[in-house]
Amino acid sequence: MGKGVKPVYFRFLTLLSFHVFVSENVDTAIYEVGIGGEYDSTNIIQKPTAVGITSIGIDHTRILGNTLASIAWNKGGIMKPGVTAFSSEQPKEAWNTLVARAEEKNVKLVKVPVLNSIARIHLGIEGEFQKINASVSVALAAEHLIKLGIISTEDFTYDSLPTQFVKGLELASWPGRCQTIADGNIKWYLDGAHTNESIAAASHWFKGKVTSSSRKILVFNQQTRDARALVMCLRSLLEDSVNFDEVIFCTNITFSKGTYEPELTSLNVSNSDIQALVVQKELAQKWQELESQSIVEVKPTIEDAIEHVRSSSQDEETQVFVTGSIHLVGGVLYILEN
Repeated sequence: MGKGVKPVYFRFLTLLSFHVFVSENVDTAIYEVGIGGEYDSTNIIQKPTAVGITSIGIDHTRILGNTLASIAWNKGGIMKPGVTAFSSEQPKEAWNTLVARAEEKNVKLVKVPVLNSIARIHLGIEGEFQKINASVSVALAAEHLIKLGIISTEDFTYDSLPTQFVKGLELASWPGRCQTIADGNIKWYLDGAHTNESIAAASHWFKGKVTSSSRKILVFNQQTRDARALVMCLRSLLEDSVNFDEVIFCTNITFSKGTYEPELTSLNVSNSDIQALVVQKELAQKWQELESQSIVEVKPTIEDAIEHVRSSSQDEETQVFVTGSIHLVGGVLYILEN
């Protein structure tokens, strides 16, 4: 990098994290890649204790390619010689690519099924699909602790997890992922799903929460991916079991005065499109064509959407499903909590 050239934001955060963790004498650091793996700024650690890959879906196609094979190739870039790699069950195309990358890098690749012991634990994070993530987490934690000499392979078994593992899984918390917030007569169901696969998982979770007597509202946005495909995926998954009384499409702008909560600002979107509500109007029109009985609203900000839900619900039991964007869910969380 030349003089005066600054690293992009995520690279800067990666460098900063190394500085902070070393300065604070952190015993263990867990790194999640930003996008993909092969060319990610986190992928400079040459000898991690273990690496893990969870469910692969179609995402970040402009950078990783538009096939499962190309995306899996990038994700497989985090594998390192002599370091065991753990993966959840994958689609065949993705798994075959990971196997090839493991052979190329001389890596032992272990497929982790949903562990029987996980089924007996009440996970702190809701959602059936979290059992997959929890199983991979257990495998990674065990490998890490074995490498450090804290536990031994003879003492550890997946069928009967140590008390510390169980406690960690039960107390795990991830705001904005299958999260329920009670707000008077309103219950907010939040999940930052933004791919077809994660939308399917979140919809399945919400479907298990709905009651027949409640008023049901969907709050949705996705500003950078194929928003129409995502919302149509959601509708097709829920149309036989959930009828939304009202659907609200809003931007990811946090406050009604037109400003963002600083940590939720995104520079990867067209400001003119946001101001003109281009995506939101397109989605509203499409939903109205398919669900003429639903009331469809377009709101310029997250705060406007929340205020509309509260004013229209009055004293009626209401269930609100918020999904489509991590930025959207983050904004809803900020306003509900503040």
